[in-house]
Amino acid sequence: LLLLFSSLYKMMFPSRGIILPLLIGLIAIYIRYITHQVHLMDTKYQLWNNEEWHIDQFSRPAFPIRFINAHHHGSTSSNSIVLSLMRKLVVSPALDKVVTLMEQADTENIVPKILCNPDARSNLSKRVEEFYTDIQNSQSLTYMGKVLLYATSYMSLANHYGLLTLGMKEEVQRQTVVAPVFIASLPRTGSTILHRTMSLDTGRFRNFDLADMVVPLPKPIPRWDKEGRHEKAKEADGLFNSIKLIYPGQLECLETMHGFRPSEADEDLGWYDTGLGHPYMDPLMKLYPEYRQKEEKVQRVSDGTIESKEVARYRYAWLAMIMKIYQYTDEVEWNERKQKEGRAFLR
Repeated sequence: LLLLFSSLYKMMFPSRGIILPLLIGLIAIYIRYITHQVHLMDTKYQLWNNEEWHIDQFSRPAFPIRFINAHHHGSTSSNSIVLSLMRKLVVSPALDKVVTLMEQADTENIVPKILCNPDARSNLSKRVEEFYTDIQNSQSLTYMGKVLLYATSYMSLANHYGLLTLGMKEEVQRQTVVAPVFIASLPRTGSTILHRTMSLDTGRFRNFDLADMVVPLPKPIPRWDKEGRHEKAKEADGLFNSIKLIYPGQLECLETMHGFRPSEADEDLGWYDTGLGHPYMDPLMKLYPEYRQKEEKVQRVSDGTIESKEVARYRYAWLAMIMKIYQYTDEVEWNERKQKEGRAFLR
């Protein structure tokens, strides 16, 4: 086809050279080759879903993302360079900033020691480093999959810093979490419906909406601030809408398993991302199938280490601090509003 195209071009424009048509032809061949690779990857992707996840309405990334994945398929050098740069320029500085704040919290002796002592600092650094290593060495994650997944580590660390700063207030730590309610169940047994139904009883229960966990900063929004919570939900919706640009159909796909609605109550495990320094569920879901196939099982994030008793205690201590932050926000801002508005508020 390349020779035929060049010959036709020469016949139509005999006075011109054939460099341009040859170049255009080569580009066309390359695009056709990559497009074919995209098709092969799409087929492999669907087969993997059929074997591993069995998700209805399984969605695929936008074509430009799949095109990039196909272009870099089998190439580890370019992915390693990008991940290494992200680690050096973005993630490591964020981690250093968090560790420094944890040292300060340990010195001031305000937050529970389990959240800031030398073991906590060392474990956080180790988890973030192992998350990087697992992603870099993964043979199943795509090029853009690795980049986007690793970027979430920076987001988790940034939120960790902001939330720990709020939790270091003495007024926050004086709060007492009274009779927390735990909902534990097997998958697909109605626990989300139960959770969201209980959350409607605002007289007896406090809860976290999905928007609280997706965009926790710059400040928590009190439960009674309907307008503020509506704006927070819109902000989270905007983030989800931006995801649609690179992953159209993802939210509809996830809806078949779990409805991600910013303005409604959601599982508090979303807070674990901020505490661990990397996503909690993503490594378990995306890296575990690969780990399971290894003969020599190395202790990494993907092997369930983050499900250990030690880390479970750390996770709950982190969640308890978040609950205190929101209780403090509810009460303090409520009292400030009463003082500001006076009798008009009481009416």
